[in-house]
Amino acid sequence: GITDPSLAEILKGTARTSTGARLTISARFAAVVSNYGCAVGPEQLAAIELLATWRNQFVHATYRHSLGKQTRRTLEGAGAYFRKAQGGADIAAALARFDDRRGPTLGDLVTLITTCQVAIGTIDDHLVHLQSPRDLAVAMVEFALRQDPDPSALLERLFVKGGSHSAGRVLAMLHEMGVTRTQGYAGSAPAISPSNFDCAVVMGWWAARALVG
Repeated sequence: GITDPSLAEILKGTARTSTGARLTISARFAAVVSNYGCAVGPEQLAAIELLATWRNQFVHATYRHSLGKQTRRTLEGAGAYFRKAQGGADIAAALARFDDRRGPTLGDLVTLITTCQVAIGTIDDHLVHLQSPRDLAVAMVEFALRQDPDPSALLERLFVKGGSHSAGRVLAMLHEMGVTRTQGYAGSAPAISPSNFDCAVVMGWWAARALVG
């Protein structure tokens, strides 16, 4: 609910290249970064491509698709970055294991997955701060409802009493989900003051149902 609608097909994985192939995970990630101008570095994008490609080769035992030339050059020149950013990680050794068609070590997985998490966090922060408080609060509620096995029951629990009771229940739910924690402290919601949060979600069941469909 907080991403550019033009990215919908890319994020769902249904977008295709000019040759009809599905976009890879790393290509989809790069498209989001490019669309928003997020501060995700080329080393991070290269690590995402390495992780996704390694996973596909290891799981499917097919080596038709390998790393792009630019990605390989980026990783080969990023030794200092990974040593500093990932506690002495040796990206060259990981790349050598990939080329030898060996599985990743635990250290390789930690390096690559942690790099992905950092990149995703950068995008999250960027998207959060682009939103109005109301849009972000509503998007988080919609997300929670879509993920719940019984959305109607959750909607009832959150908004049956309406007003400040509902706002309090939504806030408690977001605390439980962990989405209200930013920069190491708990707030009403990322980048939203308590008063703005209340203005966005103080409503009853009928209004909430109409708002989130």
